[in-house]
Amino acid sequence: MDSIKKQKEKYLVEYLNEIYELDHSFVDLFYPIAIIGLYSLYECDELLPDEFIPFEYEEMEIFETIKLVKEFLSEIDYNYLDKFNNALNDGTFDIFHIDNLNENRYQDPINIEQGEFKGINLPIYYKISDGASIVHEFFHYINNGKNSMSKSVFTELISFYMELRYYLFLNKKGYSIKNYYKDIYEILVDIIKNSANSVCYTGIILDTYHNTGCINKENIKFIDKNDEISNENIEDLIEFSESEDFLQDIYDFENFASYLLGGILAINLINEPILNDIKIKYINENFENLSINEIFDLLGFDINNPIPFIYNCRKIISKIEGVIYEDNSNIRSNWSR
Repeated sequence: MDSIKKQKEKYLVEYLNEIYELDHSFVDLFYPIAIIGLYSLYECDELLPDEFIPFEYEEMEIFETIKLVKEFLSEIDYNYLDKFNNALNDGTFDIFHIDNLNENRYQDPINIEQGEFKGINLPIYYKISDGASIVHEFFHYINNGKNSMSKSVFTELISFYMELRYYLFLNKKGYSIKNYYKDIYEILVDIIKNSANSVCYTGIILDTYHNTGCINKENIKFIDKNDEISNENIEDLIEFSESEDFLQDIYDFENFASYLLGGILAINLINEPILNDIKIKYINENFENLSINEIFDLLGFDINNPIPFIYNCRKIISKIEGVIYEDNSNIRSNWSR
């Protein structure tokens, strides 16, 4: 047991040292991001269904989808359209029907073999939502070669924002705005039910470990910076730090943080697309040279005061249900609490 504990601590030290070398500011974000996860759960979890069934989007042929995606990308920046065409033509961006998924295709769209990026393998369903998935993964594709700590935190923000922006583009083309609200709702369910919960615990464990060197009942009082966490979750936190899944969650922290922050920020920023199109495009093209805090400042986001952004998500949840279920009260009563 002691050898396992030592090995676990060795991995944690290596992990924290690795992050520290890349960007010291990310280490300082462990705790604030955990608090964002906690507030997100408190403010939004009760408004979301316990068991979420994905929405049925209207049907659309893939040729129409590709045409609309290309038109959308050309409106944002013609260079994006060139990159998309090149990726389609050379097979780097591979689109296939979900029924053809096999051992040579990946359920994770980003295809990485032995640490090397190979491309995007994206299943499609012949639905209007295919275009949003293509846009989301396309921006991951064009950002894959960039190397910075800001990338791991903000790449999901860019993809989430562009995904939602695509639905606004569809609405301008005459398609129902319900598609847009359905997508926001699905993003919120994902980031609150999955990422927020994991970030809440993992971030606090990392923060405590980074500042104290280990996790136990004595030093865990370090997290008294927020009484709600320490008083209500101290036993859970210690148990979590000793669980078999702890190391994997530690390694996944960047992904969970990226989803949580990216989703919350995108849903807030999309309310002013004319202004934020410019900001997101600028970040997308320059974040290798931008620090995490510089990006937060550009977006007007105070990581130590996330309540306005999270509360706006709460208000959006209430609005979404009215839009999506306005013609079907029976379905609405089954899906909401």
